[in-house]
Order: sequence, then C-alpha cells, then structure tokens
Amino acid sequence: MAKVTVTINPKNGEVQYQVEGVVGGTCTDITRLLTQHNEVVEQRLTAEFCEPETLPDYITNPEGE
Repeated sequence: MAKVTVTINPKNGEVQYQVEGVVGGTCTDITRLLTQHNEVVEQRLTAEFCEPETLPDYITNPEGE
C-alpha cells in the first residue's frame, strides 16, 4: 500500500515528505509533485526506490492464434 507522510515543523515551517510503498520512477514523480514551487533542501532515495517494478505478463501471440 502506498503512503505519503507529511511532517510540518511548527517552529520554522519546514515541511518533510516521505513516500513509502511506491517503487521506481513513480516515487520520483510523486515527490516532484509534492515539492513543486518549493525549495528542496535534501532529497534521498531509499532501497525501495531501486526495487524493480513488476510488469504484466508478456503476450506472445496478441491475435490469439
């Protein structure tokens, strides 16, 4: 299950985002949307980012022959 955690520091207004349960480029896309129009101070990739995405089964015969 995908989860985005947002933490806001009330003292200085600093916002932290953590994206979990999303692998690969989709995680980067979500992070880019969350941080658009904001200054990014630090960004790190987790081991989860490097996990290969599961692809659907390849159809060898699309015409059904």
